[in-house]
Amino acid sequence: MKGANRRMMISPEGFIQEHNDKSYPELLSVRDELIAEIRDFEKCRVNPTEIMMSPSPEVIYQCNLEYLGKLCELISEKYNREFVWHEEKDCESYLFDINLVMEKLKSKRKIFVSEADFQLELAWIIKEQYPDALVRLEYCPYFNPSMHIDILVIIDNQWIPIELKYKTKGCNKKIGSETFILKNHGAKDINCYLYLKDLQRIESIKDTALEFFDGYTIFLTNDLTYIKKPSKPDCVYKDFSLEDGITKQGTLDWSENTGEGTRKNCEEPIVLKNNYPIKWQEYCKVDGTNTGRFVYLVNKI
Repeated sequence: MKGANRRMMISPEGFIQEHNDKSYPELLSVRDELIAEIRDFEKCRVNPTEIMMSPSPEVIYQCNLEYLGKLCELISEKYNREFVWHEEKDCESYLFDINLVMEKLKSKRKIFVSEADFQLELAWIIKEQYPDALVRLEYCPYFNPSMHIDILVIIDNQWIPIELKYKTKGCNKKIGSETFILKNHGAKDINCYLYLKDLQRIESIKDTALEFFDGYTIFLTNDLTYIKKPSKPDCVYKDFSLEDGITKQGTLDWSENTGEGTRKNCEEPIVLKNNYPIKWQEYCKVDGTNTGRFVYLVNKI
């Protein structure tokens, strides 16, 4: 009955007003939480410490049933608006909503130990939001066994590949009782190149896999130099810069005076078939230091 405590003394109309602006997938999550609370009561799973609470579990149960009835009406209305009348969103957001996934991730985790930690937690959130989806890590597609997709989501036999980058500035951060020791990755030029290569990779999946529906690249960092213009206008990775507000498109390559050591294993130019706006968003702020603010970038392919 944890969620119920937040709804004490709220009328069904007030409850609906609180959730009226949520999308169809978000409303489904609220519905599932309500149903879980209702089932807990019906299975006599009430915590003994809640017996004397006010309002009583019985009253909360009755309220939850009323909330659920009103919520189902709102879900029906929202479904019609978004997917039948097309007043709000298209059907793509129903199949998979990356913004909803990122919002859920923000509320659960602020910092990750590594890219693998980020990958696992994101996959977990996706599975929680889309229980019927198949979620695979480091997936090798049938058309290229040497390729590894960070996360492949399969919904209704449709593929949603996701590639991740998690690059940090070295620091120690404490969240609750847990201390995170983050590495100093550096190599901004190479990491920008590799992010754009992820875009190119998912474009190739789109061109090859008949199952492809949508793809996403995500870059999470506390190194705020990524969102700024290069300090030197003639820097060797100018084409690959991920400065906020720019658009990446076409053929992107190193400058002519780039050293062989810098280009090692990254020699080939990046060729993008579509345009990708670079719009960084706030992820979290854990403290006021220059390593305490995390931002993220999402591009849809």
